[in-house]
Amino acid sequence: MVGLGSLRVEVEKLVASEAPVDPVAVHELRVMLDYAWTRACEEYDRAEAWRDDGFASAASALRARCGVAQGVARRTIDLGRKLRTTLPETARAWARGEISGAHAQVIANAYTPGRTAALRALELEEAFVDAARAAPPPVLAGVVRRATDAIDGDGGADAEARRRERRRFHMSRTLDGMWAGDFLLDDEDGLTVQAAIERMRGNYARTEVRSPAQQRADAFVELCAVGADHTPGGIGHAHADIAVRIDLGDLEAQGRDDLAADIRALRGAPLPRVVLDRLACDARVWRVLTDGASQVLDVGRATRVFTAAQRRAILARDEVCTGCGAPGAWCEFHHVVPWQHGGATSVANGRLVCRPCHRRLHERSSRGPAPARSRASPTTFAAA
Repeated sequence: MVGLGSLRVEVEKLVASEAPVDPVAVHELRVMLDYAWTRACEEYDRAEAWRDDGFASAASALRARCGVAQGVARRTIDLGRKLRTTLPETARAWARGEISGAHAQVIANAYTPGRTAALRALELEEAFVDAARAAPPPVLAGVVRRATDAIDGDGGADAEARRRERRRFHMSRTLDGMWAGDFLLDDEDGLTVQAAIERMRGNYARTEVRSPAQQRADAFVELCAVGADHTPGGIGHAHADIAVRIDLGDLEAQGRDDLAADIRALRGAPLPRVVLDRLACDARVWRVLTDGASQVLDVGRATRVFTAAQRRAILARDEVCTGCGAPGAWCEFHHVVPWQHGGATSVANGRLVCRPCHRRLHERSSRGPAPARSRASPTTFAAA
């Protein structure tokens, strides 16, 4: 195995130095190291050294030892294998820093089992590498696609079907209570999502304080909410379900007033109070009576905070978000005097607000005293 000690020393000197450094030269070194990483991963897999290290596969070993996602590790190994067995010109150009790993991946994707023989017969790899030296990966992808479509003889239908088969959407809760995810869409669906988000962003007020990334995140959520509104159901957005768990032991041990206070505070819920307050503003609330941690004695009927008739009346009256003017179809229904503070579920106590304005209202109220029991004017909801 080649010793990397001297290389590490030189990199440490570079990082520690305050002297100006040519970014192009550093980028070329980075590209070359990316190639070295890819080749090392493939060699590690081929030698089955991961077995000696006590792992079930090279990908799982790289995930544990290098902190990379297992899918990324698998794709890196596959790319390294294809470079070694099928794409020598691509490997040499990448090793010299003439093309990037993204270029190499575009070329490698073209060499499928059903197409490799034809591409080799036409000796197209060198032409692909020349194009990679002159063009960024997206442009190279177009060049390669035209060649592969001609070889496939189906106008690109087979390649498009394979690309679409790769589509995915993942999301999961993070340790700090946020949500993270990733997705992969074909070109048509990706453009559809991009256009929808940008159109939604175009309706936001010009006095926006949110960053473009935050606007896109809020627009994505709004699109999901509007989409849910057009599935079978009542008027307005999809509603949260809040289950208030009441243990029989609490009923026996506490007085009525204390128990009511606990229920209104939604004690023990896994979400912050300000979030629960906002959800309860436009939610269905269930009563769940239990005897201990596991035995459910009774589940009460869900209560929708605003009825369908009340929602129609509020929508007809307000028409748009009373905070920023966003279209009514994007909006939720807000209690001016919060439900958990005794506010009435009535048209007079209801307001139409979009999700961002609704969030700001409850964040603001959580920092100050409970709102007064009066009918607020639309200006109450102007974004701070």
